[in-house]
Amino acid sequence: MASKKTFNDQTAEELRLTYADLSRDIFRVNSEAKMARHLEKPHRLKALRRDRARVMTALREKNATPN
Repeated sequence: MASKKTFNDQTAEELRLTYADLSRDIFRVNSEAKMARHLEKPHRLKALRRDRARVMTALREKNATPN
């Protein structure tokens, strides 16, 4: 799980790429869960969702600041 500070140090473009990567990972973990009906590390999904939310928050903060 990454901290908010690591996301605040990234540019908006880097945050968008990170968001896309996290979304892909969440999709992959969800697919594995549906197919296997069991996850080896179920806490991983929760951590990915929280990281994605942190990225979204950092993106909103960057867009809200005046240029």
